Amino acid sequence: MSAPLSIDLRKRAVQAYEEGNESYENVAQQFRIGSATLKRLVRRNRRNGDLQPLTSNCGPSTQIIEEHMAELKRLVDNEVDLTEEELTAKWSEKIGFDVSRSTTHRALKKAHYTLKKRAASQQKGIRRKTNSDGKITLKSL
Repeated sequence: MSAPLSIDLRKRAVQAYEEGNESYENVAQQFRIGSATLKRLVRRNRRNGDLQPLTSNCGPSTQIIEEHMAELKRLVDNEVDLTEEELTAKWSEKIGFDVSRSTTHRALKKAHYTLKKRAASQQKGIRRKTNSDGKITLKSL
């Protein structure tokens, strides 16, 4: 998504449309903006006089903070044989509020942990941790 149009450009485009007898398309072309954008700006200006860019809300902000991440890392390092669902349940219990399995998955990914296909009890394995520089650290089970 591109950056929002400047306030100055918004004002000049709306003013040009309001003062002239030209169509949305002609004015929009003159200011090199889309005609639908100009229509929205004119409508907003007529409704409440506001031409400020709208703020985008891309979902709720995260509640997971570094303390919670440290708790997750301790759980992973101390209990290497947990499934993602079991890890989610224990992590929720430790931090005091519910988290989803997808949140746990994203947190593990952020901490550079990968998950094994099979439990350690089924296979002699190694838990891998990828560092931020791409190097893999192996920890024997």
